[in-house]
Amino acid sequence: MNVKAYLNRIGFECGNELPPPTTETLQRLQKLHQLSIPWENLDVVTGVPIDLSMETLYSKIVVNRRGGWCHELNCLYSWLLKQLGFDVTLVSSRFWVMGSWNREGDHMLILVKIPTNQDQDLTFISDVGWGEMRAFVEPLPLEADTVVTQINGHFRLMKDDLSQEWTLFNQKIGEFDSNAWTKCCKFTLQHSTLEHFQEITRIYANGLDEKVLILKELPIIMKKSGNGSEANIVIGGACLHFNKIGNLARKMVTFDLPLEVPSDFGELLFQTFDLKVGEGLADKVIDQIQRSGQLMAALSGEKQPSNLNEVLE
Repeated sequence: MNVKAYLNRIGFECGNELPPPTTETLQRLQKLHQLSIPWENLDVVTGVPIDLSMETLYSKIVVNRRGGWCHELNCLYSWLLKQLGFDVTLVSSRFWVMGSWNREGDHMLILVKIPTNQDQDLTFISDVGWGEMRAFVEPLPLEADTVVTQINGHFRLMKDDLSQEWTLFNQKIGEFDSNAWTKCCKFTLQHSTLEHFQEITRIYANGLDEKVLILKELPIIMKKSGNGSEANIVIGGACLHFNKIGNLARKMVTFDLPLEVPSDFGELLFQTFDLKVGEGLADKVIDQIQRSGQLMAALSGEKQPSNLNEVLE
């Protein structure tokens, strides 16, 4: 496993010397990571087991230029941070979805402490595995009731002193409204083990939690673009492009079924998402898109393109 190769994978230029473990370095790392490596669940929807061992993740994401879902991306990213000298702790988080909290360990966050010349270290939460447009582009300082504005939204952390739980809220960029906060996720500062996250990965990847069954059934690829203010996303048979306001900048389009699969499907994914997909996996993904696309087409009332090139161009 090679740190410089990982840095090259995300476009982090640092010459012959590794970057120091500073706030500026952490900010650059998280932003470049989101702009370079997509969130994707192609292994999950095609039945490939998810292994959170560092060697497996490094081979998949760095060597083979794939992406991964939250546990994979943040797990390997935490290794990179440690190699660069950051003080790192993995913590268990869970998202607010459809009016309730997901199970504990639903998401992985990374606590990063950076020494200062003062009495107290700086502490941030860092995350490269949140596969949504609203994910914070740069690390957030662990400070209660402080509004942080980034290129894609406003963010605020609140702490419950009784339970010691922290809750992250956000709202879209634009006109600020102090009463328009949306719950995102909550977490404590207690260390969580890789074994814990491996078990949650097993539950989700095998479709054993109905609330997040979409992660098992629908092929999803998401990568930030436009300096973090935009995102290209494929969900099942639909291709979407979001602008920084969080609205659709292009119409949602879905595939006619059966889909006419171009011979350069893998190249199209590489050009759009910097994602390398072998021929065997590509065929399996197309099969899954065919199945999930029936639902997407039924929900869309729009005229469908007949060729994948029209969607990814």
